[in-house]
Amino acid sequence: MNRIFLLFILSPLLFMMAAAINLPLAGAQADPAASTKTSASKESDDGAFHIACRPQVQAAFDRGLTLLHAFAYDAAEEIFLAVIEADPDCAMGYWGAAMSRYPLHGNTDPVALKNGLGYLVKAKKISPKNAKEASYIASLDALFEDFGSRDAQIRLLAYQKAMAAHYRDDPEDQNGAIFYALSLLSPAVPAEKNETNRNKAETILLAILKERPQHPGALHTILHVYDAPERASKGLEFARTYARIAPSTPHAQHMPAHIFKHLGLWQEAIDVNRISEAAARTKMNRNAGARLHALDDLVYLYLQTGEDRKAEAIVNEILSMPPDLAPSKDAAYARTAIPARYFSERRLWTGALTLRPRPSPHAYAEGLTYFAYAIGGARNRRPIEAAAALEGLRAVHDRLRASKEMPEAERTEALLQAAAGWIEYAEGKRDRAILHLRAAAEIQERPGNHSAFPENILPAREMLADLLLEEGEPQAALKEYERSLLLRPNRFNTLYGAARAAERAEKTEKARDYYQDLVHLAGKSQSRQREILEATLFLKNSTQHTKKGQ
Repeated sequence: MNRIFLLFILSPLLFMMAAAINLPLAGAQADPAASTKTSASKESDDGAFHIACRPQVQAAFDRGLTLLHAFAYDAAEEIFLAVIEADPDCAMGYWGAAMSRYPLHGNTDPVALKNGLGYLVKAKKISPKNAKEASYIASLDALFEDFGSRDAQIRLLAYQKAMAAHYRDDPEDQNGAIFYALSLLSPAVPAEKNETNRNKAETILLAILKERPQHPGALHTILHVYDAPERASKGLEFARTYARIAPSTPHAQHMPAHIFKHLGLWQEAIDVNRISEAAARTKMNRNAGARLHALDDLVYLYLQTGEDRKAEAIVNEILSMPPDLAPSKDAAYARTAIPARYFSERRLWTGALTLRPRPSPHAYAEGLTYFAYAIGGARNRRPIEAAAALEGLRAVHDRLRASKEMPEAERTEALLQAAAGWIEYAEGKRDRAILHLRAAAEIQERPGNHSAFPENILPAREMLADLLLEEGEPQAALKEYERSLLLRPNRFNTLYGAARAAERAEKTEKARDYYQDLVHLAGKSQSRQREILEATLFLKNSTQHTKKGQ
């Protein structure tokens, strides 16, 4: 959508804003107060943020604020620019536009930062009308000051400190409290403070939600607090509420899926991702990342419920897409993850060998193809090709470390360990293979490695269990499958592996439970018929055996 302020002068612009955001304009021209400032910026009884600007832009500002809380930054910027055009002296309009250019949980680039700094400079020149607005605008200095030379982590921590002061001075400002809570979840937070800051953010957000149970900003942010296997159950009802009231933007519609996936609630996760994908589809002319992110999730989710044909349709669409010369990080990741995920989950190792790594400005995404190819080569007894892919993956790891992309480097280290494990196993080095896969599992299961990125292509602990089962060690395999299920409940392949391991270990009751779970999960699907048939036959035979013994 073209920016309104480039196309229309003030009066037509206000009319169009009213149509787009239900802003009442009746009598605005005749009302002398329409061209004056409100006396103060304050938090009303319902938590709204009243700004010291022309009254007719308040509704638009509220919409922009909601979009900021939803991480819909491009859309938020458009709204705030419309506010500025309608009221050039609205300092908080410039504040909102600046905030839109520095997503605290997104990717920034020099152009966005330069634009954001420009907005901030204008906000400061206008001179805020009260202490609250001055505090909001001053806090942004920490984010944008010397962004070309000052380390991003230092700037983010300085912003966190500024918002802590704002919260201390005005604890009744719910929107400020939410922005402060979000800053506590920043990836810039030192690892040793993660849990403390997360708990602090949780306390702040729960207090807001107790007063306003459907505050979209508080709901969205608390889902990020609970976005980990060990905390997800606390976020379930919040996720279900947010799924009902979230703004119609791709990330907001998608966010509840993080909680649903941690809990193995596949259908609920599928439902919200379908909505997210539909919302993102309308934005494809600007950025495919949100849609591809939802599609990657859908491939993973369909594979857990045995809907392989739906997953395959998405893979075929992705493989037929023309190359994207300047993909976003989300788009680059999804385009490589989707086919790698499909072939790996389905154990279609020959298919994995058809993948070709493509150079990418986002090295981690490039590494996913090397990973799938390396395991495909090892599982197909093609050691030379597997070794070459492993070297490609190692080069990706080196690039990530050199560019100080440490979270991505750590996850790539897990891929390296897992791929090396399967190559060692193909070479008959069982003990070394197990060591590699255990190391990969430990990396993947470190706190914080579950939420910063989409789902791993394959869980390393599940791979370790697969290897032990192949080696004729069902007891040991079952132990690893069960450990994996604690972090990733209801995974199809893990349930199937656990059932087979329990059966071979002669743990009939456990085998029956896992096979029943598998049939309940995917018994109605048209795919995975071999696994479902195996489960059905076991359940039938074990039932008959029980009846004979009675």
